[in-house]
Amino acid sequence: MSPLRGLAGVDLGHRRVELSESEMTYYALMIAGDNASSFDVLFRDGQPACPSYALPLSEWAMHELVKAADFDHTRTMLAGVTMTMKRPLPTGGWLDMEGRVPVVWDTGRSALVDVEVVSEYFSVHFVVYVPDGGGFGGPSPPPSESYGECRPDFVLPLAHADTAVYRKVRPDDIESPDPRQTRPVQPGLITFARGLVSLVEHHRLPVERVHEIRARFVAPARLGEPLSLHGCDDGRFVVRGEKGVVMDGGRLTASAAAVG
Repeated sequence: MSPLRGLAGVDLGHRRVELSESEMTYYALMIAGDNASSFDVLFRDGQPACPSYALPLSEWAMHELVKAADFDHTRTMLAGVTMTMKRPLPTGGWLDMEGRVPVVWDTGRSALVDVEVVSEYFSVHFVVYVPDGGGFGGPSPPPSESYGECRPDFVLPLAHADTAVYRKVRPDDIESPDPRQTRPVQPGLITFARGLVSLVEHHRLPVERVHEIRARFVAPARLGEPLSLHGCDDGRFVVRGEKGVVMDGGRLTASAAAVG
């Protein structure tokens, strides 16, 4: 296992998966939740069209990180994600992915591990927060990209649903809620995906034109907690829950034309 100092540049390997329309359908149904109008967004010609399916496809690299890294992974948290679509996902065939750790940032007390997964259809960057992992002499993280504050142009309620379908699709998901908790944590990537669907629906944006979406994870949301997306017409957004901001620094960009 590599210490944080030597983790930058580590190759996390290759993964080849067969895309399954049934699993993509399960995923799309879970993301749509109780928001009936989302079905029109996510199903086109009877087939699921959900760009964020790239996220569960990429999670294998997070498991490989646990094997490669010398730190207590039970204390780590997903701090952010950026998903860039190169072309729409097909609903069948084989998909090849490569994973690596481009850089590990040293904040002094903590560390931020950048995990990258690339394929011909998408690239995904996960940022993993490692508490008390800093001080190893690594590079300081760049200033957080700021999109500035905006007075929300719209507020969208996010879909509600439990994660039973999600567990069926991704039974080994590292963010799966603990069934022993009375109100388990909703996986952040579900919140992220539901935010994407709400934005696509609001902007009437064809899913094929989703180019990139990113956000930082600020606080966990509990399963069943009412969440709302506060967005600006230029693509910026935050997600709020009962106790405040859950996700911030959000930005959705579209190909060919500006969002909105």
